[in-house]
Amino acid sequence: MRRILRLLIRSLLAIVGVALVAIAVVDLTVVQPLLLSARAAVAAASPGERSPPESIARVLRSAYGKEIRFSAARILVNQSPPYPQPRSQLRRQFVELAIGVLIPLHLSQAEITTLVLAQTSMGPDVHGFNSASVRYFGVPLERASAVEAATLVAISYAPLVYLSSPDRLAKRTQHLLSRSDE
Repeated sequence: MRRILRLLIRSLLAIVGVALVAIAVVDLTVVQPLLLSARAAVAAASPGERSPPESIARVLRSAYGKEIRFSAARILVNQSPPYPQPRSQLRRQFVELAIGVLIPLHLSQAEITTLVLAQTSMGPDVHGFNSASVRYFGVPLERASAVEAATLVAISYAPLVYLSSPDRLAKRTQHLLSRSDE
C-alpha cells in the first residue's frame, strides 16, 4: 500500500514538474521575445492611451474585464514580425492562450490596457484609440465623451463591420453604455 502511495506521489510530482518546465519553456521562447515590442508600443503610446480618461476606462472594463489580456495577446501575435505565425488556427489559439495567461506576469494591468489602446486596429490605416478618436470625432482620446468612448470600444470589436453599418454601431454603442452604467 505504501509503495503504491509513493508511486502515486512521485507520478504526481513528475506531472507537475513537467507542466512547470513546459510553462517556463513557453515563457522563454514565446512570451519573452514579444515583450520587447510590447514595451516599445507602451512607451510610444499617446498620453491619452497611457492614462485613459475614466469614460474609456469604464467602458473597457465593462466590455473586456480581465479578459483584455487575451486581446493584448492577439495583438502581439498579429503585429510582431519576428514571431513565426502558427500554421493552424488551433495552434494560433494555443499560442494566444499561453501569451494571455503569461503576460500578466511581465506587464501590469495598466501596461496591458495601454498596449490594447495603442495597438488595436480601428479601421483602414487607423491603429490605436487616440488615432481613431482624432479621425472619427476630431478630438484626442483624453477629450472624448462617454458616448464617443463607447463608440470607439464598439469599433474595436470589428472595425470593418461597425464602420460600414452605422445602425449596428449605434446599437453596440448603446449596449456598451448600458453595461458600463451598471
